Amino acid sequence: MSGVAPLGSEDPGLPPEDKDCKIPGLFPWGTQWPPPPGSGNYLGEEWRGRAASRRQLSAETLHYRPNTTAADLERTIVDETFVLLDGYRDNYLFTSPVGSFAASPLGFFDLSGNVNEWCSDLYSSADPARRPVLRGGSFGKLHPRQLLASMRYCQHADRRYPSHGFRVAIQM
Repeated sequence: MSGVAPLGSEDPGLPPEDKDCKIPGLFPWGTQWPPPPGSGNYLGEEWRGRAASRRQLSAETLHYRPNTTAADLERTIVDETFVLLDGYRDNYLFTSPVGSFAASPLGFFDLSGNVNEWCSDLYSSADPARRPVLRGGSFGKLHPRQLLASMRYCQHADRRYPSHGFRVAIQM
């Protein structure tokens, strides 16, 4: 069909903030929800009963949240109320080895899950903090919106989080 963009295409001329979550229902593995087995490393059933591990991970970033304390984490991240991606299991609590999951429909590995990848573009030209884009979701994501192929995050580049990283791509 002439003049109709293929599913998942984006206008490359738009800034990242204008493309954020604009393609509903399209995930790196396709259109199915929940993710099919082997799709990526997400916050799945392997976390059941592991709230203490989540508190420990969250405590690593408390210095970026001045109004949150370790006691707050102790009260709010508990096994009884810990939300997971029900029915999905990838067997990794934190990061997983590269190539642990199936390739995307385009043949790329690990585009989703594991860590949010830093990108070279800025989220918004109007952002005085000049925060770069992060994409791909991480081992801590579980909601459909967070895992959309078109999802973009932004964060201060001088902050270190266990769920943020980058990918090296090579052509074989």
